[in-house]
Amino acid sequence: MLLRSTMMIKAIVSDLDGTLLNDHHTVGDYTQRVLNALTQEKGMKLILASGRHWADVEMIRQKLNMEIFLITSNGSRVHNREGQCIFRHDIPAPLVESLLQEQFSDNIKINIYQDDNWWVTRPHPEILEFHKDSGFKYQIVAHEKLPTSNVAKLFWLGEHEELLALESRLKATHGDALSIAFSLPICLEVMAGGVSKGEALKVVMDAKGLTSDQVVAFGDGLNDQQLLEVAGHGAIMANGSDELKRRLPGLPVIGSHVDEAVAHYLSEHFLSQ
Repeated sequence: MLLRSTMMIKAIVSDLDGTLLNDHHTVGDYTQRVLNALTQEKGMKLILASGRHWADVEMIRQKLNMEIFLITSNGSRVHNREGQCIFRHDIPAPLVESLLQEQFSDNIKINIYQDDNWWVTRPHPEILEFHKDSGFKYQIVAHEKLPTSNVAKLFWLGEHEELLALESRLKATHGDALSIAFSLPICLEVMAGGVSKGEALKVVMDAKGLTSDQVVAFGDGLNDQQLLEVAGHGAIMANGSDELKRRLPGLPVIGSHVDEAVAHYLSEHFLSQ
């Protein structure tokens, strides 16, 4: 499906895992060539919007060797093209303390993104597969040593049914004080109330004088919903959440991240004219 007007688009914003990155969790060669052509030849702006830690995405930006705005921790942080943090919204420390008191089975693993650090209480090497390209790694501490200040995001990994029950408890207890979203069925993520990739995109749009009609967005998870709603144009990955597709029925569904579908879509619309 073609965009209503390609002439208006000045910025591309994309989620990473399951969207811009391939099945090896890296930027494919074809994707890099397309992004280079769009940013260098067409003068388009590129914004990466991820649930990942900013230091993790910064390493990806450096490998791309492009000037890119970063939206990270699902919108808790925004960094400009020079790597300066221009927006942050932490979870209040008392709320973090409350979240750390939640009880669940040993199958659930807690993670905290704080400033430059990623904290866990138990090793889970399987998640490091997502970060092989950047090399970003967690640090292990005792549960009672987990930080409660300067926390951008807290998330749990585990069985979907148990995480659904946890989500219900958190919503009942904390309401709008928290922003809660599944990035994957096995990953429940919590940020401060009002935080989303979409709200962070507004920060970038204001900084660059962009309107929604000048932005095209790509995503695959429920944590991408607000991002896709704020952008004037967007597309959902074929491998994306069925619930996301149900909630945003007006958006086209393109191919899979395995086949570098975002790059093919961008090439078709902006480089084949």
